[in-house]
This record gives sequence, structure tokens and C-alpha cells, in this order.
Amino acid sequence: AKRSSKPPNTADFEYQELNANIKAMIQQDIKPSQLGSEKRDELEGYVKRVLNRRESTIPLYKLQDSLPGTKWRLMFSTEALTSESLPKDAIVKLNFIDDRAVDYCLEFTKTLGLKRLVAKSSYTVDSSPVNPGLVKIDYEAITTDVFGFTNVGVGLFGLMKGRSSYISTAYFDGNVWIEKGLDMNGMEYYNVYAIEEDEE
Repeated sequence: AKRSSKPPNTADFEYQELNANIKAMIQQDIKPSQLGSEKRDELEGYVKRVLNRRESTIPLYKLQDSLPGTKWRLMFSTEALTSESLPKDAIVKLNFIDDRAVDYCLEFTKTLGLKRLVAKSSYTVDSSPVNPGLVKIDYEAITTDVFGFTNVGVGLFGLMKGRSSYISTAYFDGNVWIEKGLDMNGMEYYNVYAIEEDEE
């Protein structure tokens, strides 16, 4: 009977391992596309167990209060569309400027002299019981840094203007943000974002 007081399994080990891997990836500047299949499987296992066993320390319906003034970096994705459609050297970053504006950034190291692509966007967060934590991002203007010129509007990426994307939040604690969704083939996918500290 004494064993009944054992605390529930909150996937502490998996959460710590996920965090340790994120820190190592940031320190070594490893892009999501550079992860080998074994490492991807390992991280996906941690993500699944965290989602199954760990509660968000910040309730998803309060996500709106936690985003303004924060910057996030996509660390890991099992979504084929994300993995395959981005250049191998791309880093996805989200910069939530205030309670309405967000910059959706792609940063590059090698792609054709392109350093950075920014989609100036607006966002809303669902705080209803229906889809708590669902973030809708509306792209409004695309700018880029290319060949030493900054903020050049690029026609090719202008295709994104007026389009929306969604982040379906499954877990959020202010340091780690996990998205879970279904792709066009009905397959479940996960995207893991990590908070970016300001570099002093």
C-alpha cells in the first residue's frame, strides 16, 4: 500500500534529455536538417513521452500572455513538408514583437547569397476551450537581406503574402514549445521550438 504515494511519471528524464539535446544543438549551431535518423527517432521518442505524461506548466488557453517579447527557434521537426521544403541550411525563427505582431524569419548560411528572409506577420491565439493555444499567423509583407541589400521585397516569396499558417500547441512551458498536428496524409507530426535568449 505504501507504493500508492509514488508520484506520477511526469517524463522528467525525457524532458531533461530533450532540453540537453536542444542546448547542444544551439551551442553547436546544428540545423534540424543535419540531424541523423537515429537522433531524430530518439528526439521523437522524448517528445511523445513528454506529451503523454507531462502537463504544460502554462495552460494553453493562457499562451497569449506568454508570447509577446519572446523569440523562438525551430529545433526539430518530424513534418515532411517542413523538412523537405526548406533549404538545408535554413533556421526557422519566430520573433513575437508584441501581442499582435510576429516576424517569421528564415536565416541562411549558404543559400545563394541570401542571409535572411522575414515575413512581417500578425498573429492571434485561440484561448477558447475548442483549440486552446492554436496560434494563427497571417503573413503580411516579405522582406529579405540579399547580397548586402537589406529589406528588399522579393517577388518569389511574395507568394506567401496573404496566406496563413497555424501552430497547434500541444505543450508549452516558456522554454520548450511543442506543436502537434496532422499532415495532408493524416500522419501525426511534431515541431519543437526552443526559447532564444537575447545575446548580450
